[in-house]
Amino acid sequence: METVSLDPEAEDVDLNHFRIGKIEGFEVLRKVKTLCLRQNLVKRIENLEQLQTLRELDLYDNQIRKIENLEALADLEVLDISFNVLRQIEGLDRLTQLKKLFLVNNKIGKIENLSNLQELQMLELGSNRIRVGSLHKTLT
Repeated sequence: METVSLDPEAEDVDLNHFRIGKIEGFEVLRKVKTLCLRQNLVKRIENLEQLQTLRELDLYDNQIRKIENLEALADLEVLDISFNVLRQIEGLDRLTQLKKLFLVNNKIGKIENLSNLQELQMLELGSNRIRVGSLHKTLT
């Protein structure tokens, strides 16, 4: 695995396809607004609580099983955890500024735990295991 040097002044950090297995060492990013970790080997969302300036987090195509440890990212506006192995929607209660949420191609069975997301404008849930009964209850 190669070593990546992070610029503490960077606002946009793109580490797509770096074979990153664990989220760590990002606390130096004092000004980061966008963090892109697409197509890596991340199994857990962790060690992001120092990234208070983060607005967009892209974890597309990793191995994440659970939405967790995001509560400190109160200003997050865009979250993409598509193409992972999520089974349920959870851990988003404190992300009240979230405008766009992408959870495409996971193993989610029902739409739930979104009531606190008052700013949400876009929700993408294609290619999941959502049952029609679950969808009807959510929309009524």
